[in-house]
Amino acid sequence: MNQIDLYNKIADIALNAKIPIKISELANILGVEKNGRNIHNYIRGAYGHFKRNNDQITAGKISGVFTDENGNYVY
Repeated sequence: MNQIDLYNKIADIALNAKIPIKISELANILGVEKNGRNIHNYIRGAYGHFKRNNDQITAGKISGVFTDENGNYVY
């Protein structure tokens, strides 16, 4: 899976989310490691990608749906 595909998958998950999603769940869905800052960097990259492409709705949804294990939003 290349980077753009990963960003699109993150966006699809964010746009269809009805409740906040923990980053550990996102890592499992994407099949990536959640150790270190890996998954955080993917979320930030996806946010930046959609913001640069003037898709503010998707960027906003990405920034407001993913949480850490304590319920704090990661972006």
